[in-house]
Amino acid sequence: MAQELAALGREPIGIEGVVEADLPQGAGLGSSGALEVAVALALCDVAEFELDKLELALACQRAERRAVGVPSGILDQAASLFGREGHALLLNCGTLEHRWVEVPRELAIVVVDSGERHAHEGSGYADRRRELEAGDPRRVRHVERENARVRAAVDALERGHLAALGSLFAASHASLRDDYEVSSPTLDRVVEAALEAGALGARLTGGGFGGSVVVLAEHARADAVLQGPLLRPALRAGSCDPPAALLDAERIPIRVAHDSPRPIHVGLCLDQRGARAGEPLDLRLAVIRSEVEVDRI
Repeated sequence: MAQELAALGREPIGIEGVVEADLPQGAGLGSSGALEVAVALALCDVAEFELDKLELALACQRAERRAVGVPSGILDQAASLFGREGHALLLNCGTLEHRWVEVPRELAIVVVDSGERHAHEGSGYADRRRELEAGDPRRVRHVERENARVRAAVDALERGHLAALGSLFAASHASLRDDYEVSSPTLDRVVEAALEAGALGARLTGGGFGGSVVVLAEHARADAVLQGPLLRPALRAGSCDPPAALLDAERIPIRVAHDSPRPIHVGLCLDQRGARAGEPLDLRLAVIRSEVEVDRI
């Protein structure tokens, strides 16, 4: 991240600190993108270096590609930077045009961690990208229909048609499972359990191959719907960790080389919402306390 910002003109000022986050790695909730944004904002803050939000999101994307060698998209970084409370973010990942879509107050959004971990560099994520770019009919069909579902989801949100939104989520998960082939038996079971418990809709989120499921429910039924995936025997007895509604916190040390440091304190709090209107998540990466040491070189 520091190298990408240096290429854009940031002065070489070091930092050292600890990021405390409530997004665990490998849960399909954009933890890497959120961490990149948190570190980038801290680096910019201590250096008094300002960037346009879109330019910063692109720098974070380049840093991730440099670090893990996976052709990841811009969704997670843009969601962390542009997230707005009570809204979904509609993002055109080609043009980076974006706007906010208000989420109806009567809609509850539940995130269920399946317990099945994933990592883009070790999954079929890059393979799917290559297959899509090569024109594989099933992969292309998924993307074309998913884009249409996103537009329809925006309409459903703006009209408050929750049942229609739930149907779109169901169709999206089926396409991710059958055409794009990024689901897993565990994710499918979590979706089934949520629907059996009365959810309006449910789908995997993130890059797939494990991670989490986003569940839509009416506020009055949210608690009961949540218990479906958590209590289903087939899931509790699975080979991976049981689904969890409360995500484990992590402490992540960060360090950029420096000399003769002086201590300062930086507090950041980033809301992250799913960039596609079909997955209006309400997640947060919080830099609760960073002991940041800096020095101008």
